[in-house]
Amino acid sequence: MCGIAGHLHLNNPPSITELEMHSKCFESRGPDNYGAEIHGNLGLCHRRLSIIDLDDRSNQPMQKAGLTIVFNGEIYNFQQLKNELIELGIGFETASDTEVILSAYSYWGIDKTVEKLEGMFAFALFDVTRSKLFLVRDIYGQKPLYWYVNSEQLLFASDIRFISGQVSGLTIDDQSLEYYFQELAMPQPKTIWKQIQQIEPGYIYEVDTKNLTITKNNYHKIDFDYKKLDWNESLERVEVALERAIKKRMVADVPVSCFLSGGIDSGLIVSLLAKNSAEKVNTFSVGFKEDDFNELPFAKELAQKYDTNHLELVIEPNIADDIYSILSDLGEPFGDSSLIPSYLVTKEMSSYYKVSLSGDGGDELFGYPIYADFYQLESLFNSVPKHFRKLKINGSKLFSRLGLGDNLGRFEQFLNKQPNGDCLKRDMAFSSVEIDLLFNNRKSNYTRRYLDDCWNFSNASTISNQVIAGSLKTRLLNDYLTKVDRSSMMNSLEVRSPFLDKELSSLAFRIPNAIKFKNNQPKALLKELAAKYIDPNIHLRKKSGFGIPINHWLRKELKPLISEYLSDERLKEHGFFNEVYVARVVTEHLSGSHDHRHKIWCLLSFQIWFQNHG
Repeated sequence: MCGIAGHLHLNNPPSITELEMHSKCFESRGPDNYGAEIHGNLGLCHRRLSIIDLDDRSNQPMQKAGLTIVFNGEIYNFQQLKNELIELGIGFETASDTEVILSAYSYWGIDKTVEKLEGMFAFALFDVTRSKLFLVRDIYGQKPLYWYVNSEQLLFASDIRFISGQVSGLTIDDQSLEYYFQELAMPQPKTIWKQIQQIEPGYIYEVDTKNLTITKNNYHKIDFDYKKLDWNESLERVEVALERAIKKRMVADVPVSCFLSGGIDSGLIVSLLAKNSAEKVNTFSVGFKEDDFNELPFAKELAQKYDTNHLELVIEPNIADDIYSILSDLGEPFGDSSLIPSYLVTKEMSSYYKVSLSGDGGDELFGYPIYADFYQLESLFNSVPKHFRKLKINGSKLFSRLGLGDNLGRFEQFLNKQPNGDCLKRDMAFSSVEIDLLFNNRKSNYTRRYLDDCWNFSNASTISNQVIAGSLKTRLLNDYLTKVDRSSMMNSLEVRSPFLDKELSSLAFRIPNAIKFKNNQPKALLKELAAKYIDPNIHLRKKSGFGIPINHWLRKELKPLISEYLSDERLKEHGFFNEVYVARVVTEHLSGSHDHRHKIWCLLSFQIWFQNHG
């Protein structure tokens, strides 16, 4: 895992010194080596976290046959591709996955190469003879890649601060800010700055380095083409594909650990790895002093079952200092408070390991409870004769009787009008009505339009599949993967996610929802595997997110930060927010009359970001 950056200027090429200075903002992404090169009017730099082929020959930028690359990520099938290329007569000088990308491009070209890659990646590949620069990002956007272009120059980087530190006249994007205060994160490909974007996941951006002309090509699409699979065959294929995905992610020249919580996803990874490993598996669990957030007993039980090398720590953070430090180091505002436990966990893990496996993606691919709810609703709706479907129905009474859970407003919308992006809205902080109260001037309802676009982007032909595909473009990309990347990279720890394996995820999309949500259960297939490998009664455990006692901290340890950063004086520095409304939110929360924890956290995170980067 690494950090990459580049600067292409038509009239004034960057210097090695400038590249090094501006790339210090992402030094933690790659503390093991720094390299930079100038190729005419293009400067490339790379900060390396050495994982595969620790030899200096694999440092970057790497050159081969008129090609140069800076690469962030891991290619899990690189050895297989290397063997293919060797059979075709291609020679290699290193044992790295980086050289495989260069050799693959030289033989197959960019389109076929990217289609063949399995892994998480963001890279820039420069073809000197063609004067072409390719900017590429993996299919789920596990690794970030920001870019900025004007008539004279193009900048790109793993960290937005590499760009914002060099470009003057940047302005905050009102639309991104509106989305942030409702959904906790930036709506990719937008960023906090109007002039800076992210490379879209699953895309190749081709840049003509002579005139800065840019074209882009989508090389990956989600395919919901169902296969004729029954329950037993689906279960067997998921188990085999997950085992393969885990094995791929164990390729490293440094020790690999597994984060072990008390949940299904990380527990399955540890269980299946232990089943197939001749050596003891390394597992790592972190808990907080507060009992409400402690799942250590479940993790310890599984570690003992599989005799892992288990390390267990209980964290007592110096929370006010830690939170200020973490939020100050973010290149963009980020409103999901679970960033804090992720940071604290990866900080502890990085003292012992450079690589860890995690369970990210299991919920998105195999089913949140709301996915199962939508599937159940859709099945019911499809069973109603068409001439009855337009009748107004009292959804609350109907769904209460059927046990369809919460989200009744969304279900009534489903019955009484065409479903849309509102089905993807999480209402995590401020509602649409509250957004109007928060901002002094709101010019448009951007969040609604953005979610509608995400709702319609896939080839899904069912409502439940539109929810699944849309969630990958919203909560997974913008929030969860951003959280994992930023928190781990602050601590120089590479986190690999077996559930986001290309083969496994493709299989998950093609399993009929009647199987995926058998008996209206989310993650029915994973629960069945968990009963086999973890605990026969695991389905009885209540799902608990990886959280922190944020409500307690906001009313006590973090109260001075709130008083400082949400004061009228600080709010007036930019003038975005209605100070009277913000004061009301703070007063209601601190008094205990209302629970505004997510609202206050979003405001605090933005204010600390603005103080440091705005």
